[in-house]
Amino acid sequence: NRDGPSHPGSRLEQGLYQVGGDHGPRPVVDTDETGRLAYGLQPGQLSSLGRIMTGGAPVPAPLLARVLQATGGNAAVLTGYGLTEASALVTLAEVELGPDGEVLRGRTIGRVLDGMELQVHGEDGTRLAPGEVGEFVIRGPNVMAGYYNAPEANAAVFDSEWLRSGDLGTIDADGYAY
Repeated sequence: NRDGPSHPGSRLEQGLYQVGGDHGPRPVVDTDETGRLAYGLQPGQLSSLGRIMTGGAPVPAPLLARVLQATGGNAAVLTGYGLTEASALVTLAEVELGPDGEVLRGRTIGRVLDGMELQVHGEDGTRLAPGEVGEFVIRGPNVMAGYYNAPEANAAVFDSEWLRSGDLGTIDADGYAY
């Protein structure tokens, strides 16, 4: 709270600070501002954070590596993909550095969460092989039943049992989506 720990000094740290009640500070990230400021991070500068999550737009691997270094190894950095029609989150991955300091699977948006299914379909609606680019389709209990009073919109986004995301991507042989 504002009477407790002092606000961190940098503009980035101030942008990440939010009152977290008894649980301490929680990160709040404005992606445009964070993107501009994060390239200036120093190793250990964000060591007080326990978890950082990205989403909403691809994050370049060099920026992810810099954020990991700035946490001093104290925080999990997560990246994911989702959409409102699928109750927000569909995939998730923890960002990891390889022995060379480079981000492993730097462009991934993660693997599908338990209980959900994510596939890549071609224009004809058939499932594509790993590595092929097509439309992400999602199925599971997290997927909406449909748009309220909008049969035309529902017909456009549902292909039998699958929600058509409108997003292009691929899934590799290990199940990581890109």
